[in-house]
Amino acid sequence: MPVLDKKPELFEDLWTFWHAFFDLHRTRTVGMSVDPIQPTNVLAWLDIRGVRWPMLRQQYYELVAAMDAAFLAWNREQQDAKK
Repeated sequence: MPVLDKKPELFEDLWTFWHAFFDLHRTRTVGMSVDPIQPTNVLAWLDIRGVRWPMLRQQYYELVAAMDAAFLAWNREQQDAKK
């Protein structure tokens, strides 16, 4: 499958960040377009999971935001290709 040929390698120490993104991806709203993950949802996710250390909270936020930006760009490309 061509899609699987492009599958990136995810290093083991990044799995928790991927799981955070995957959990938070399901919280986004979808209307005329796909909305970004809200910062308040990221903070709530961190609180629920007991992530208290400020530097780790910042790292989660930054990585989830970067993954979200990549997803939104990909999603826009997919929508533009359908036009």
